[in-house]
Amino acid sequence: SYPPNSPLSCRPDWRGENGLGGGDYAFVHERLLEKFGCKRVILNVLHGAISLFNEDLSSVIVSAVNDWVAKEWLDRDPRLRASIAVPIHSPADAVAEIERLAGDKRFVQVLLFAMAEIPLGKRQNWPVYEAAARHGLPIGIHAGSSFRHPPSALGWGSFYIEDYVSQSPGFSGALNSLVTEGVFQKYRDLKVVLMETGVTWLPAHFWRINKTWRGVRAEIPWVKRAPKDIVRERIRLTIQPFDGPQGARRGQSEAQDRDATDLPRRRREHEAEGRERRERAGREEVSGGKPKFTVIQGGAPKPSPPTVPIAPAIPVLALKALGRASPMLTEEVGVSFAQAAS
Repeated sequence: SYPPNSPLSCRPDWRGENGLGGGDYAFVHERLLEKFGCKRVILNVLHGAISLFNEDLSSVIVSAVNDWVAKEWLDRDPRLRASIAVPIHSPADAVAEIERLAGDKRFVQVLLFAMAEIPLGKRQNWPVYEAAARHGLPIGIHAGSSFRHPPSALGWGSFYIEDYVSQSPGFSGALNSLVTEGVFQKYRDLKVVLMETGVTWLPAHFWRINKTWRGVRAEIPWVKRAPKDIVRERIRLTIQPFDGPQGARRGQSEAQDRDATDLPRRRREHEAEGRERRERAGREEVSGGKPKFTVIQGGAPKPSPPTVPIAPAIPVLALKALGRASPMLTEEVGVSFAQAAS
C-alpha cells in the first residue's frame, strides 16, 4: 500500500539517510527520542510475512523480523519497546511466538491486522488471546488486511483510496466479531487497542450493535452486558486518521482513545489544530513507517480533561500498552462518545 518512494508513504523531512521513513536508528534517535524527550517508544513492524499463504514460511520470517527488532532496535536504546508480530493464520505458531518472546519485557503487545482470513473473534484464534492475556499483553489491531478477501464487501477496488476508506468498516466488523463471539467474556483481563481506525464510525457502531443485541441476545447468551459497555471497558483506539469535520471537539469519556498520528505519512487536514493540541497537552506521539513507532514524551504535563481540540494530523500511530506497560505511558484523554452511545 505504501511504495517507499511515494509521497504518500513518507514526509520528505522524515526520510533518513537510507531514504526510508523511520527506518534508520540514528535518525529516530535524533528526531524522536532526543527531540521530544521520549520515555518509551513502541515499534510496530507491519511486515507482509504476517499474512503469507505458506504458514511455515510465515512463521520463520515473522520470528526473524521479531529477532531483528530486538537486535537492531531494542538493544540500542532502553527507551524502545516493540510489538510481537505473529503469523495469525497459524494460531499454534502464533502462540509459540508469543511464548518465545513474552519473557522479554521489551515486547509489550501482540500485533494483528484488522482483516484476516477469518474474523478475529472466531474460536480458532482464541489460543492467541489466551496466551496474550496470560502474559499481560494487550492485542494491538492495526489497519491492514491479509487480502485473502476484498477489503470491501462489494469486491476489489481499483485505487488506494477505496482500500483506505474500507478500513473503518473492517474495524467495525472486527470489533463486532470480538464482542459477539465471546472473546471478552472468555478472557476477562484481555485488552485490545484499535490502531489507525478513524473514530467517527464508533458511535454508529455502538448504536446499531446495542439496538440489535436487545432484540436477538438470546442467540448469544454469553454476552450478558450491553456491547457498548464491554467496548468502553476493554477497547482503546487511536485518533489518527481522524475522520471528522474540522473544528470537532472532544472531552473526557468512558470510551478513551489515544492521541495518535501517522508519521511519517503526511496528513494535511487540521494541522493548525494539531499544533494547538500539542501545545495544550504537552506531549507528542509519533509513529514511523517501517517500523512504526508509538512515542510517549517524558516529563509531559497531565493534559486537561474537559475539552481538547482534536488533532488528526499530528505525526503518530499510538497505543496505550495496558497491563504491565501502563506505568510508562501518559494519561489518557477520551473521545466524547457518551452521548452518541447512550
